[in-house]
Amino acid sequence: MLPVKKFKKPITINRFDYREFPFFIQKVDLQINLDENCTIVTNTMEIQRKIKFQDDDLYLNADFNELALIDIILNKKKLSKDNYIVQKDFLLIKQFPDSGTLTIITKCFPSENLTMMGLYLSNKNFITQCEPEGFRKITCFPDRPDVMSKYLVTLIADAKYSTLLSNGNLISKKILPDGKKEAIWEDPFPKPSYLFALVVGEFSCLEKKLTIDGKVVTLQIYSDPKFQNKTEWAMYSLVKAIRWDEYRYNLKLDLDQYMIVAVNDFNMGAMENKGLNIFNSSYILADENTATDSDYENIITVIGHEYFHNWTGNRVTCRDWFQLSLKEGLTVFREQEFFSDVMSDLVKDEETKLTIKAVKRIDDAINLRSNQFPEDSGPMAHPIRPDNYQEISNFYTATIYEKGSEIIRMLNNILGYENFLKGINKYFSLYDGKAVTCDDFLNVMQSIYKEREFNSINNKNSDFSIFKNWYKQAGTPTINVVIKYDENKNTCTVILNQECDFVGIENNKQTFFKEKKPFHIPFAIGFLDYNGNSINLVLEDDNKNYYNTKDTFILELYKKTQSWTFKSINNHPIPSLLRNFSAPVKVNYKYSTNELYILANHDRDYFARWEALQELSIRKILENMTNSSNLRINEEYFETFKKIISNKNLDNSYCAKLLTIPNESILFNHVKIIDPILITETRYGLIKTIGYELSDYFLSKLEKLENEEIVTSEIYDPRLANNRLLRNLIIKYLLASGNNYIEEKIENYFYTSKNMTDSIAMLSNLLILGDENKANKAKLYFYNKWKNNNLVIDKWFAIQSSSRCTGIKEIKCLMKHPDFFPQNPNRVRSLVFQFCFKNYLHMHKNDGSGYQYWAEQVINLDKINPEVAARLARALDNWYCFTPELKSQMYDAIEIVYKRDDLSRNTFEIVSKALNIF
Repeated sequence: MLPVKKFKKPITINRFDYREFPFFIQKVDLQINLDENCTIVTNTMEIQRKIKFQDDDLYLNADFNELALIDIILNKKKLSKDNYIVQKDFLLIKQFPDSGTLTIITKCFPSENLTMMGLYLSNKNFITQCEPEGFRKITCFPDRPDVMSKYLVTLIADAKYSTLLSNGNLISKKILPDGKKEAIWEDPFPKPSYLFALVVGEFSCLEKKLTIDGKVVTLQIYSDPKFQNKTEWAMYSLVKAIRWDEYRYNLKLDLDQYMIVAVNDFNMGAMENKGLNIFNSSYILADENTATDSDYENIITVIGHEYFHNWTGNRVTCRDWFQLSLKEGLTVFREQEFFSDVMSDLVKDEETKLTIKAVKRIDDAINLRSNQFPEDSGPMAHPIRPDNYQEISNFYTATIYEKGSEIIRMLNNILGYENFLKGINKYFSLYDGKAVTCDDFLNVMQSIYKEREFNSINNKNSDFSIFKNWYKQAGTPTINVVIKYDENKNTCTVILNQECDFVGIENNKQTFFKEKKPFHIPFAIGFLDYNGNSINLVLEDDNKNYYNTKDTFILELYKKTQSWTFKSINNHPIPSLLRNFSAPVKVNYKYSTNELYILANHDRDYFARWEALQELSIRKILENMTNSSNLRINEEYFETFKKIISNKNLDNSYCAKLLTIPNESILFNHVKIIDPILITETRYGLIKTIGYELSDYFLSKLEKLENEEIVTSEIYDPRLANNRLLRNLIIKYLLASGNNYIEEKIENYFYTSKNMTDSIAMLSNLLILGDENKANKAKLYFYNKWKNNNLVIDKWFAIQSSSRCTGIKEIKCLMKHPDFFPQNPNRVRSLVFQFCFKNYLHMHKNDGSGYQYWAEQVINLDKINPEVAARLARALDNWYCFTPELKSQMYDAIEIVYKRDDLSRNTFEIVSKALNIF
């Protein structure tokens, strides 16, 4: 074990230590005189003591590493130094009266702020980011989400700036006598400080008017003047989000003006500041030449997410940061449903609508299994409501967002859509304008659960206490399934047993800790016969259970072990398990290979059918790990692929999902000891073998896809995207197989491509083609064509850094490229993150060079931007799961970072937990 560091251990914040803030801050009047080098902030607050707090001093958060204090004025009287205490992270006003007007004047230094928290510069524009604790870098304030105030903001800036924005409604704007510009904004809704925002700079604006309940509101999207023509899709997405929230939840836009600003330098994807969303430009700017299909999909998703926060996060906010998933999990769930509905509405065919929704659900599952499941079994494992943290920025995790969303979805599955909607409406009626907890939300849902019109089988869980275990316990439950068929009674009994071990590190060894309490799990199940036909399900007793259709039941598992018996089943059935991914769990059932083939060919549930084929592919990879250069695959596996390729009724996107081999991150979850290179090469070997064996089928399908005519007037059409998705997957199969025909065509595809999706796919293919001259020519051509577009150059870096042909030497050369800027998070994510998280062959080379590179980059980035550094530090979270040789070298690399005496709290928390120091 490593020795404890000599410097002071960061303070751990505990959920159970929460204490209500002793004062109301009813109004905040901010006057901000903006200057790149020294901005003066005059903060005037109307403060009143809460009756039950008689003796408290006024404690205000402040980051005096970023701020300089000028004056403190209480009730028009300047305070002497005897009346207050200044420490590096707070300001304390002694013996504060029961009420008073407090003015604090400070200065901050935007040009020196590289952390992109608080007030900083991006492309010479002033930008803020205050969630979670950035407001204290702008002024002294109780920087916590349960202090909600009304804001009046006066912005003063040089005349060269065309745009001066803040939250709420514009009250006035004018030119001052000294030639500077002034804009006054008033937000009519109380908000916590993390939702404060300002943007001042040079922007162009796309504007649209929208009528809501007879009132005309103005929608505005601000961007760099060079890119105004790339904001049409973002505006389309915003209008769709507004209308969807009206229709689905009866939640309406509550402002006269709604603004979005695209900026180049941003730590996150976007931020939901009330009425003034600030976005990473990668989630706003798009056109058919520069954006991939994924870009379009990400934009509509993130636009929806931030808009939905207007209610689930802003109007009802978190009491404290431990409740973060209260707003994020619920909003991700709403975002996922929005995407499914809007994308399916873009097509007319009902079957295509259903497959679009199913593909979205599959993508959600892949995302969860690739990112959150590993997190749940590692040193950063935490429940969706954590009990403690050292740095809250480290808890913007897949668990909070994606698992949080799945837990909301389980509520929807348990209650049923109508009852879930009733619960949401009750939640808003009770808590609009308040800062609340996860328990407040769950108690509302519990009240609906008790009232619902149906009764669950043997339901003794009406108090919802067991469901609350999802909020208390980390880990991914495993559901062990046993099927007992009684041929004399024609009944089938389903026995579900749940277990959940938290895997962590103790004394440098992987350790299984004590088992968790049971979870409340909605488990969707159906049955097929051996001809592939669905079996109608009828329970043996007369109690009702909530179900989606006659052949799918949602069983409510809330004990360690439960059983259900179905009647009138004439033959031993094949279970179709966890349909539509009804819960974020793992399933353990010993399917025969034949049963998996029947499910893969015939299951009516799109998710379960895909799952069966995934399981078959996983088995093929694991079976051939010792023979990765010459895989042995049975003919039935290939026949299943042939049927999928030849099926004219399958939507292209679903066909592509069925044909896609599980990614490395998911495969890592299926082995006890991870050998990343062996797994990667075996996976690639399977792709090669499939491409070779099915080349004629792939070429025939490719010809049909190339000749498929899709006439569209939409900015983005999922049918075109789905065509490209399948076409480019087929090309990858053929390329891996060494098909000469496709190798000759790839270069032509690249240089004649008219959209970014194909350009990126073909550039990736050219890099692995094996012809260095062709690869270098393509990289230079792409760069010269797009060198003035930062978002496209991000893609150029990302394609190279994640390629199986790019090693440490090439990565270090790319870091010396004149267009690589370590200060820009997007550029760092496109190069450094892609290599460390996705380039399994070279990141995990046996010589440890990848881990040494990782350590160097974490240390260097920590000096610039601790949030970005801490996220990169997570690349080695699960180091103890790897082979002994790799595990030892990973440990050494983490130790190098840990031993630094100048680490930020952000990075220190990650590496110390990884090494199990605290």
